[in-house]
Amino acid sequence: MDFQFCEDVESTQDTARALLSSKACSPPFAVCASSQSKGRGTSSRSWFSPSGNLFLTVVVPSSPLFTSGVPITLLPLKVGCVAAAAIKRLLPSDRVEAVKLKWPNDVLMDRKKVSGVLIETAPEIPDSGDNLGRESTCIGNYAPLPDADSVVRGLGEEIATNIGEWFKQLPSSPGDVVGEFSSQVEFGVRIRMREGGWVVPLRIESDGQLLVRVEATGVERLLCSDYML
Repeated sequence: MDFQFCEDVESTQDTARALLSSKACSPPFAVCASSQSKGRGTSSRSWFSPSGNLFLTVVVPSSPLFTSGVPITLLPLKVGCVAAAAIKRLLPSDRVEAVKLKWPNDVLMDRKKVSGVLIETAPEIPDSGDNLGRESTCIGNYAPLPDADSVVRGLGEEIATNIGEWFKQLPSSPGDVVGEFSSQVEFGVRIRMREGGWVVPLRIESDGQLLVRVEATGVERLLCSDYML
């Protein structure tokens, strides 16, 4: 996989899109940076992007996924599994159990979000408003790390390469993505919804959707994207 490393970009997503549009790079390729000036999260939420963290966009061809019959909803789960595995390899053996997954692709350590990102200084997380989120943490709290840029680059290359390798296996062998992800999820632990209220995750369906029970009503419902904090 072609791996592009930058010290600083406005956004790895925008840089990857520009490379793709100009045909300077063809899928699969990855853009990795150690800082961003205009990072963004889901639903245009702001994304705190200080130097020393990992910011990574992996561009893969869509055709293997669409022609394989594998539900596209499994892709976020696979990305989460790849990121979690890469993070675990940075940790001492007695700290690996701190790593868990939150559907569909967040990586948690002691129930704080690390999400495949090395955070030197954790920002204050608002408890209301558009940027409402989960308390964050950093891998450095769990393991001694060498120079931040070398860790960023190595972690980025590992995640990008493993995502690319998974796409190469399609359509013949997508693997047990749901089983791999489910083994690292804390089911039965109540989670707050962004839209308000609480749910309890019950299981992940074969297509990657999450079955939850709404705490207030006891009604079960399926979620197909990230609505939870």
